Amino acid sequence: MSAHANDTPPESDAAPSGAPRNRLLLTIGLLLVIAAGVVLRIWRLGELPYGLYHDEAYYGLDALGVLHGHHALYFPANNGREPLFIYVMAGTIALFGQNVLGVRAAGALFGLLTIPAAWLLGATWANRRAGLIAAAVLAVTLWHVHLSRIGFRAVSLGLFVALALGLAAAGLRRRDRRLLLSAGIAYGLSFYTYLAARFTPLSLIVFLAYGWLAHRGWLRAHWRDLLMIAVPAGLVGLPLLILTITQPELVLGRGGQVGIWNPAINGGDPLGMLAGNVLKALGMFVWRGDWIWRHNVPYRPVFDPLLGTVFLAGVVLAVLRPRHRAALTLALLW
Repeated sequence: MSAHANDTPPESDAAPSGAPRNRLLLTIGLLLVIAAGVVLRIWRLGELPYGLYHDEAYYGLDALGVLHGHHALYFPANNGREPLFIYVMAGTIALFGQNVLGVRAAGALFGLLTIPAAWLLGATWANRRAGLIAAAVLAVTLWHVHLSRIGFRAVSLGLFVALALGLAAAGLRRRDRRLLLSAGIAYGLSFYTYLAARFTPLSLIVFLAYGWLAHRGWLRAHWRDLLMIAVPAGLVGLPLLILTITQPELVLGRGGQVGIWNPAINGGDPLGMLAGNVLKALGMFVWRGDWIWRHNVPYRPVFDPLLGTVFLAGVVLAVLRPRHRAALTLALLW
């Protein structure tokens, strides 16, 4: 996609190289990246990290319940969890057995599939070289490797987000209904992965508002294409929405427990808690990350100093060029 003019969509300003030799090299590079990602995610998967955390055990028990005929749209145990990861884990347990490997193979599968999905996202929003870099960074970045090696559903969200945005970009560029519908389905499925998906509509709404200001002509020309994404997304997510309306205590219970609006969490200062959390979230990229060992090497930021410098440069670029590169604006909002 290309976004040179003010009435164009969030797209790339550089078309992928058409040279067969370059394409071959990029394809070989992607295969090597995927191979590296495979090794990092499956080597001694049943042994490292040692033992099962109690969250993983809950997933395993629910997956066993699925294998014995208990099919649910939302699983209430352990504060409630979305179903997609549990159903996939049921398949991996059936394949590998009732053991650590069976539980963690689900996370490894989602993690591995996210690597080519990251390539798709980078390639469609920018170019194939950017896609290769995105896939390479994801393949070796510690936080994603670690989440791919535990039986925890958070790793599944990135896959469907990358697929949704990548397929949407390709579909909008080509005016391809199948790609647009597929993007909508992928986005709808993201709400069945991890509760953080519930915040993504806010980013997209703000992005549409930005598009109305900076690329109004493009939005007017493509509103039907955007509907072809929104409608299947809404239909796929509708059962979970109905469940949320009819049983809010089931679906929204965890959010109520840990939300900053909970007095037990905010200590009487919700705005202060919000500001502190925002600063911590911003700092996780290059300064200090999660201290809980099951999620991270304690306090390690997402990026090392080299990648962190490149990341900060990208943030500055997104801030300085919001009209020229709408894809950067979406990344910043996200």
